[in-house]
Amino acid sequence: MFQTEVLPRLQALGGGRRVVRKTFSIAGMTESEVDARVAPIYKTYDRVQTTILAGTSHISLHLSRWLDPGEEPSDLIELASRIQEALGSAIFTTENEPIEAVVGQMLRQAGSSLAVAESCTSGMVGAYLTRIPGSSSYFSGGVLCYSNKAKTDLCRVPEETLERHGAVSGETAEALARGVRQVLGSAIGLSVTGIAGPDGGSAEKPLGLVFVGLSDDNRDLHIRRILPGDRDAVRERAAFFALACLRRFLMPESAAGKP
Repeated sequence: MFQTEVLPRLQALGGGRRVVRKTFSIAGMTESEVDARVAPIYKTYDRVQTTILAGTSHISLHLSRWLDPGEEPSDLIELASRIQEALGSAIFTTENEPIEAVVGQMLRQAGSSLAVAESCTSGMVGAYLTRIPGSSSYFSGGVLCYSNKAKTDLCRVPEETLERHGAVSGETAEALARGVRQVLGSAIGLSVTGIAGPDGGSAEKPLGLVFVGLSDDNRDLHIRRILPGDRDAVRERAAFFALACLRRFLMPESAAGKP
C-alpha cells in the first residue's frame, strides 16, 4: 500500500523528487577509525549526505541523496562502491541484519559449532546468539565463569595462568576459549574477560579493557580492546565486540583482511 499509494502521493507533493539511501553496518572498528578511513572519500561528494552513527553493537554509515525527476543516483552508487572497497570486511551487512544473525549463518553454512565462556559479560553473548531462531543447530552452550574458581573448575584454566597473567589477560582469554571448547565438545571456543568497572582498573589494565579469546583445532588467539562507557555500556560493547571477533575468525584469511 505504501509503495503503490502513499509513496506516489508524497513524491507528487515534493515535485517528483525522491531520496535514495544506502546503509553499511560495520563491526570491529571505532567511529573515529571509520571516519578516518572514509572521510577523504565522502567529502568529495557534495550532493551525497554521509552520516556515521556509533551504537553499542556496531557502527552505522548512512548515505542519502535527493534526486530530481529522471535523475539517477550515479554519484551515490560510486561513493558506496568506494566506501565498500575502503572498509572491506569490516562491513558485515548492508541489509540491516544483526551481527548475531550474520555469524549464525556463517556457523550454519560451515556446519560448525560454538561454545562460549563469559566472565565480564555474564551470558550476554549467549543471549544474543540464541535470539536467532534455529541457533541450537550451531550453539553448543555457554559457561558463566565470573570467579577465578569457576574459570579453573569449569573451563580448565590453569591456576598458574591466572596467577602469572591475571583473570583479565590474553593468556586467560585463550585458555578460557580452549577450555570451553573442550568441555562442551564444540568446534570453536569463544571467550570474553574484562574490567567493566567502576572499580578494578589500574594503569596497566584500565577500566574498559577487554580480551576476547578464540580457539579451534588449529589455533588459539586473543584480541585486546579498550571500550568506552560505564559498566553497562562496556559489558554490552564487549559482547558485540566478541561477536565481531568471531565473525573475523570464521572468515577465510583471504577475505578477512585488515579492518
